[in-house]
Amino acid sequence: EVDAVWCQIKVEGKRYLVGSVYCKPCNNSNDSIRKFEGLLAHIDKAREYKSKYKFNSLLTYGDFNARHHDWGDHVTTQRGKKLLDYVEKETLTLCSPYDCTFVCTNGGSVIDLVLAEGPIISKLGNQWMDKDVELFSGAPRRGHYPVLQEICRGIPKSDTVPRVCMDWKNADWKRWSNAIETNCQHLRSAPELLNQGDQLWQQLLHKIQEANRMFIPQKTVPIFVVLFVS
Repeated sequence: EVDAVWCQIKVEGKRYLVGSVYCKPCNNSNDSIRKFEGLLAHIDKAREYKSKYKFNSLLTYGDFNARHHDWGDHVTTQRGKKLLDYVEKETLTLCSPYDCTFVCTNGGSVIDLVLAEGPIISKLGNQWMDKDVELFSGAPRRGHYPVLQEICRGIPKSDTVPRVCMDWKNADWKRWSNAIETNCQHLRSAPELLNQGDQLWQQLLHKIQEANRMFIPQKTVPIFVVLFVS
């Protein structure tokens, strides 16, 4: 029940095993964990293949549908806990952009992640998302942003680059929503805007940004997080 594709990439005489995986979400908690354990077992087989055929490193990119505060989500799920336990137990590295990789009308989640094993860990650099791309999977209101990863050549980078992001977990959501509702009241008395979709949207974005600054604290995090390195 695992959707996955694997390939071999050869760079400067070194072979890397690179995979893309997907674990479908499931409402039934028991089935959800069973499917996720199947994904982890699949990754274990890939790791065995890497060792057997002497690949330099392994990179697993995927939509894990596993959420956890440790990689920037505002929710922690059972899958997220299991993935964190797996990463720590198997001494892997997990990379996250610390921002919602999946967005929809009622929020978003950080579920598109990278697992790394081998010397390539020291060459992993900045990670970011292309937020200008068309969200073909559910345009225009829902979909996944492409997550891009820099892999440095030559001398490995010794330090991560810090970035400031929103601390969703400690946001005052009640005051945030009240502020947006209050600040948007004047739009009802401006009927000329109701037929100007772009202007109306820009006005709403401006009010949301104001509320973000007032009621969502910020925190400094690395662009990619090393949860555990062997």
